Amino acid sequence: PYGNIPPPGTAKNVITVGATNSNDDSMTLFSSWGPVDDGRVKPDVVAPGDEVGGDWGITSTYLNNSYYVAEGTSMAAPAVSGISGLLIQQYRSIYGGADPWPSTVKALLIHTAVDLGNPGPDYAFGYGRVDAQAAADVLRARDLRQDSVSNGATNIHSITVPAGAASVKVTLIWDDYPGTVGADPALVNNLDLTLVEPDGITTHFPWVLDPANPSNNATMGTDNINNVEQVYVASPTPGIWVVRVAGASVPQGPQQYSLVAEDFVNTPVIDRMLSCGEAGDSVTIYGSAFGKTQGASTVQFPPGVTATITSWSATEVVCIVPAGVGAG
Repeated sequence: PYGNIPPPGTAKNVITVGATNSNDDSMTLFSSWGPVDDGRVKPDVVAPGDEVGGDWGITSTYLNNSYYVAEGTSMAAPAVSGISGLLIQQYRSIYGGADPWPSTVKALLIHTAVDLGNPGPDYAFGYGRVDAQAAADVLRARDLRQDSVSNGATNIHSITVPAGAASVKVTLIWDDYPGTVGADPALVNNLDLTLVEPDGITTHFPWVLDPANPSNNATMGTDNINNVEQVYVASPTPGIWVVRVAGASVPQGPQQYSLVAEDFVNTPVIDRMLSCGEAGDSVTIYGSAFGKTQGASTVQFPPGVTATITSWSATEVVCIVPAGVGAG
């Protein structure tokens, strides 16, 4: 069943969607599998396109305000399109009406997908089944970067891995420059993603697959054919990890890229705060990246009076207005 994805699903910058069964996440009988001719990983993600038992399909809207049951990747792809639309809407609401890059939407979907099939990516399920809630949560926490890198340059980003974390994952995606028709490989600008442990020495590489042995599990190594790279580390050492994005070969640059990872080292962003009222009143501060500084930051009111915090999450901090602060 390998190597049967037809165009346009073979294109490097699109989101290629496979189909699973909605009730048990198993693979359908009709979904096409990679690799594509140059060995790239396709599909990128999967979504429900059928059901085992039940009504043997996916219920969808139809003509004349009715519903019908059907099956196919034609059921799965619209689900991913709808999720992508919601992510674009959420991005606009967070970033002042700006549109995300296509690579950013793709990165959010792939980074938060539920791993299915072999560990890591594979040629049947791609990076897994899309998870709309998880993708939106990462977006609302602003756990992403949009940047660019030139040939021979390396960009450095930092993330915080808390004690007891089960894993750490970083996803890099870029909308690659158009290549020559029929080129093998199709990749033009080659970026390399690596993740360095707090010791500054131990380096982790992204998932790679062997197109000559498509059923094999993914291993870790340098990827020179895909414009999607993901590093995954189980049971990571707590501390500050360094994310390196290198322009290994960027003949058409600089190359813009999207990077997704939980717990970027950044400054909390305050969007708004309700009127604080009087001393002793509860006030909620809304924003993002608050969860990344919990235990290391305080909330202070002019003239430098520290408030008592009653709850703290990535997007909301609730505190009590301290004595000595006027109404406002």
